[in-house]
Amino acid sequence: MPVEESCGAIVWKFEKGVPRFLVLRRADEENVWEPPKGHRNPDESEREAAVRELREEVGIDNAVFDPAFRTVLEYTNSKGVTLRYVFFLVRANSVKLSAEHNDAKWISLEELPIYFKYDDIRSVYRKAAENTSRVHIGTTQIPRFGHS
Repeated sequence: MPVEESCGAIVWKFEKGVPRFLVLRRADEENVWEPPKGHRNPDESEREAAVRELREEVGIDNAVFDPAFRTVLEYTNSKGVTLRYVFFLVRANSVKLSAEHNDAKWISLEELPIYFKYDDIRSVYRKAAENTSRVHIGTTQIPRFGHS
């Protein structure tokens, strides 16, 4: 059975002491929102693919990855293709959209049902939110990708 793998990130920031999560509206499909993600090239690791997608889709060059977070969402579509999405957790304060998306919003967990129809992707954001709760401004350092 064929498998298509994509890698990306749940991007978040603190806003008034509360975590907010980035959602992007696809330019080619009206009202389809998603986290930054894209196909993994054969020569890339999962994290390398996520780094590339963050740079291409939202202009994040120095992604700060949470080393304790990696989650996989997988399902088989109606054509029998298994779609596998690997998500990391990345903290960023601003983004710059590419032509792939025509809008970006920083949303709360309570707003997830407005942007995502299916609970599987909402559960990825909820899991990410659990990890943000252990990060305190100024007290926890998350290493940048490629540095220790």
